[in-house]
This record gives sequence, structure tokens and C-alpha cells, in this order.
Amino acid sequence: MLRCHQRNVSADEVRFIVQHGHRERITGIVFCTLRRCDVPTAYARDQRIAQLVGASILLDGSGCLVITVRRNEDAHRRDRRKRKYSNWKADWETAFQGTSSW
Repeated sequence: MLRCHQRNVSADEVRFIVQHGHRERITGIVFCTLRRCDVPTAYARDQRIAQLVGASILLDGSGCLVITVRRNEDAHRRDRRKRKYSNWKADWETAFQGTSSW
């Protein structure tokens, strides 16, 4: 809850984002992002909900534990571009390909 307090997001708002937000599983983490089209019409004029549009909640693989909270509206686009798998070994080998060994 420390991260929620730093981002000025209450536990009720986290529940709202998890219930109504768009879910996407990437690299074993569940990303819940509240998009404008996900907000129910009953809450469309609520100022506090309007401020939550674009917020992301990162959940563990089971979807039960909150890892972190983000308030950046571009977080959803950035999360979608996240690599599916870590391929650091291939990246490391191609970075030094063509260099002479000692």
C-alpha cells in the first residue's frame, strides 16, 4: 500500500481499476489499465474516476497480489511494447559479434 499512498490512489480505487480495467498478461504479470472506454456510464461524470483513466495496476501472475501502481497515461502503450521473453544471451552475443577475441 506504500506505492498506492505515493501515487495518491486509495484501496477502493485500486479495486475499481482491477474490476473495470482492461487486463493483459505480459511476461507472467497481469496489467490492469483503466481506459476511457472501460469506465461504466454510471461513473462517466465522476471527477475522481476521470482522474484514474490511464492508471495501471500491475498484479502477480495469479492476479491476486498488487505489485505496483502507475498513474501515467502512456503506461499502457509502453507495457504493450514490453518484450515477451528476456533474450539477454542472444543480445549479448550479437553485441560483441565481429570483435576480435584476445
